[in-house]
Order: sequence, then structure tokens, then C-alpha cells
Amino acid sequence: MNKKDSWLFWWTLYLNAAAWIILGIFSLIRLEADYLLVVGVCLTLSLANIVGFTKCNKDSLRNVIIPVLRNFITYL
Repeated sequence: MNKKDSWLFWWTLYLNAAAWIILGIFSLIRLEADYLLVVGVCLTLSLANIVGFTKCNKDSLRNVIIPVLRNFITYL
């Protein structure tokens, strides 16, 4: 994945959660409990995506890149 694709992916995740927060504020101002419930569920799922992909990204860095760098260094 190149840098532009990665940037687009991560910003889309964060902007999605920000959009749900804004919609939640509007639902709270208008006192629409049914929409607030939907926004709460969607925001929870968006945050779960952010947490999951962040952990996956950290694990991929630790499990793939570091061993490759170690092998490269040992061959030098």
C-alpha cells in the first residue's frame, strides 16, 4: 500500500467517526432519542474499527517489518 492510499484509509476512518459525533450532537440538541441510539451504535462500530485497525497496524509492523530488518542486517 502506498502512502497516499494509507493516508486516505486512515483519514476516512477518523472522518467517519467525526461525522457520527457531529450527527450525535445534532440528535442530542433536537432530543431525538431514536436517532441518538442509531448514532451511538454507529459511533461504537466506527471506534471499534479504528481500534482494531490500529492494533493490526502495530502488530504488522512488529511481526513483519522488524524480522525482515533483522534478517537484512544479519546478511550484511
